[in-house]
Amino acid sequence: MKTKKIAPLVLALLMVMLTCWAALPPQGADAAGSPAIMPDTSKISVGNTVWFGNHNDENPYNTSWSGPIQWRVMGNGNDGSGNSRLFLSSHVFDAVLFNQVNPGGNNNEWPASLAQIWCLALHNYSFSDVEKAALIKTTKTDASYAGNYAAFDDTFLENDRVFFLSAEEAESVYFPKDDDSSRIATRLVSGPVSEIPAAWWLRSPFDGNTDYVGAVDSSGRVLEMKVNEDNIYARPAFNFNLSSVLITSAAEDGKLSGPTGQNALTAVLSTETTDWKLTLLDSSRLFSATWFWGQKTRTVGYTGWTVDLDYSQARKGTNEKISALLCRKDDGTVLYYGQLQDDISDLGSGRVRISIPTGLAVGEYQLKVFNEQANGDKQTDYASSFSTFDIKVDPNFVTDVKLNKRSTVILVGNTETLTATVSPESATNKKVIWSSSDIGVATVDENGEVTAKAPGTAIITADAEGAKEGDRAAACFVTVLDAPVPAIVPGASKVGEGNTLWYGYYEDYPGYRYSAQWRVMGAGNDSGENSRLLLSENAMGDEIQFNSSGTNAWQGSTAQNWCKDFYNNALSAVEKAALAKTTKSDGEYTSKHNYVFGASGLSDEYLFLLSAEEAETYF
Repeated sequence: MKTKKIAPLVLALLMVMLTCWAALPPQGADAAGSPAIMPDTSKISVGNTVWFGNHNDENPYNTSWSGPIQWRVMGNGNDGSGNSRLFLSSHVFDAVLFNQVNPGGNNNEWPASLAQIWCLALHNYSFSDVEKAALIKTTKTDASYAGNYAAFDDTFLENDRVFFLSAEEAESVYFPKDDDSSRIATRLVSGPVSEIPAAWWLRSPFDGNTDYVGAVDSSGRVLEMKVNEDNIYARPAFNFNLSSVLITSAAEDGKLSGPTGQNALTAVLSTETTDWKLTLLDSSRLFSATWFWGQKTRTVGYTGWTVDLDYSQARKGTNEKISALLCRKDDGTVLYYGQLQDDISDLGSGRVRISIPTGLAVGEYQLKVFNEQANGDKQTDYASSFSTFDIKVDPNFVTDVKLNKRSTVILVGNTETLTATVSPESATNKKVIWSSSDIGVATVDENGEVTAKAPGTAIITADAEGAKEGDRAAACFVTVLDAPVPAIVPGASKVGEGNTLWYGYYEDYPGYRYSAQWRVMGAGNDSGENSRLLLSENAMGDEIQFNSSGTNAWQGSTAQNWCKDFYNNALSAVEKAALAKTTKSDGEYTSKHNYVFGASGLSDEYLFLLSAEEAETYF
């Protein structure tokens, strides 16, 4: 009866655990819009996966499955080099014993354990020589560690290339310490992924009993397991040397090529994958290529661009290719990939023709040619270093610039727009840069509009930005003149200081009439805000005495009477009406030459002589 009740309970717990594991966020980082071929190691980053090596039947410890191995990139390596990433297998491998139980022995020590021997066998049987060279020999000491569920003693790695994680690395370095579910791993059974989580070994000895060692159980907890448990699995890790990578590409359909031959270069697709494979630099390959024939520079819109390269020391064999990348020079972005030749001679030398794809934009590019063993999806490729050739797509340059005018005259304050025409019509960049030789005389904006500032001459130049040597320009000579004053100006704006007015007339001799010219001196002396004081520009009439009676008073003087006669006889009725009747008192005044003048004044007067003070202040 108890058995019937317990079994459903165990099943329910397992289903909850699997549901939690399945609900974990994807391990891959967001890679939207990444090219499927990368010329660097930027995709060997936390959250992404990499296919590397093959678990095969030659390994005597292989008890589970065969095929390419997928690894999770966990972060920086634990070797301290600063140029490595720690790879941890995405799934567990074989069920293995950590060690035998030997009475009185330190059965939970990593060195010489069955677990270490299993890792050594994986290294020997699952990786090619070039892959092995990319694994870093790691020597490090693990301090004792108190985890969430158990405490662990210290241990060490010594020149280990493949190893198990320590308890601390598994619980708090490469996984979130408080997220047990993140450590759950499943196993592979003849290729497909098992849906059942499996426990996996760690390398840290349990503190307190030499028959126990660290492990991650099927629910992701880091705790102790007996060393001879036979249902705990291997989950290996290693430090990968980033310097060994030549190319990173999408694990599937990353290196797509057209049919082998001169037209093989194929556009690299954009991908959102987080699953990658590697092309490793094989230092034993001595391939090199030299330029034989073809143009290195073409004009945008080109057709039929082919180049020939001579190569030597190419390797012949299964999957061996002469391949090429076409990249942007500035940032290395891979635009095209192609496998140009696979019928490599026994001598390893020959000539390969490459058709440069049409449609390249203006810019600088690099053609990178190499010899590779291209092994297909999810398999590591091996390649020589690049032979790199610079090529360039030039714009269709401007060859001539013309302006609609060679010279023009503009009045101060006016504008005129010049029009520039560049040739040929198909020029890539038709923009012109406008400039003025003297912005004090004339300025010009980006649209060719010239504004006259002051009298003088200026040269307005239109330089073609799209000319090859920057020497295609046209010029217009601009003469700026003062704007003429209109013959008739409405209002009183010209009754201003410094100007003169013709107003009224006078007779010098009987029958000889002269128009009277007056100088505008400034604001009137009548205390009004809407008047101007006019002073005759020249002497008028005969010489007169100031006062024939011999006194110096203004009132009743001969001079005052002369002014009254001029007002009555020299001005029309309308002109008289425009004169302001002025009453003012002049106080005593000492001139700048220390002459003292007595007080005087005006009383309802239209025309008058200046006072001594006014004569000195209006001038």
